[in-house]
Amino acid sequence: MKNGFKKLKNKLEQEEYDKKVNARFTKMFEHFDEYFSEFMEEKEVEEKEKEKLYLSFENIQKTIDNLPTYELKQYDTILCVTRGGLIPAGMLAYKLGIKTIVNIQVSSYNGEKQGEMKLTPLSKKEIKILKNSSKILIVDDIVDTGNTIEAIDKYLKPFHLETDVFSIVTKMIDLNNYTLLDMTNDSRWVVFPWDKQ
Repeated sequence: MKNGFKKLKNKLEQEEYDKKVNARFTKMFEHFDEYFSEFMEEKEVEEKEKEKLYLSFENIQKTIDNLPTYELKQYDTILCVTRGGLIPAGMLAYKLGIKTIVNIQVSSYNGEKQGEMKLTPLSKKEIKILKNSSKILIVDDIVDTGNTIEAIDKYLKPFHLETDVFSIVTKMIDLNNYTLLDMTNDSRWVVFPWDKQ
């Protein structure tokens, strides 16, 4: 009888011990899962950041300041693609002494996602300014898919204007006359200093 109680006691003690061990391991693995999840999230963020190229105001301004102007002096009007081209157009206008700037609103991006192309027609006054220009420089921050430039070309075609394209970055070198950075074979997302973070 005593042996029976002893065996039962030992069994209960073993079961209690096993429960504690299992509970300890369960808690430990819960912490491990939590740590592993955080680690994977951090790695994912790191990988996403590696897929981006960050440009600074200083580097852009310095590069524009050092541009040779003998070719660019032929333009007397800038057609600025808003909103991305606003700051580059301002920098370029000061560099080249261009005082006539017309804004054209074209957009196809919502954040990092590309959507429907939307172009807001110019006013009669703006079209008249362009028609009276000898040569027009279209300025944007990036030529990516080329859809924006193609939409502008199509829109301006009936007015028979002489235009060239300038961008800070291009991924479609065939559409650019001037660019600061050719990223034709680079898939990274470009983050400009004026982009909303």
